[in-house]
Amino acid sequence: DGSMGHWLFAHGLAGVTAELNIRFRHPIRLGEPATAIARLKRASHPLYVLEARVVQDGRVKAEATGKFIHKPELVQRTDGDCDE
Repeated sequence: DGSMGHWLFAHGLAGVTAELNIRFRHPIRLGEPATAIARLKRASHPLYVLEARVVQDGRVKAEATGKFIHKPELVQRTDGDCDE
């Protein structure tokens, strides 16, 4: 969820999670580096479908698909308040 949300933010979008499906494939070893990778699978404004995976030592440890609803009013203003 986090890596997909960051993908949206990095592309100038703000959204809320509408659906999240996760498959845990293997345990992730704590204290060792792991990489989260997210990509856009499909966009049909205001719905964005993303995929993500967590990789550690070249092995996929978890995979996820998320549906996000674009909510531009959630973008934080520079004064720290959120537009609503």
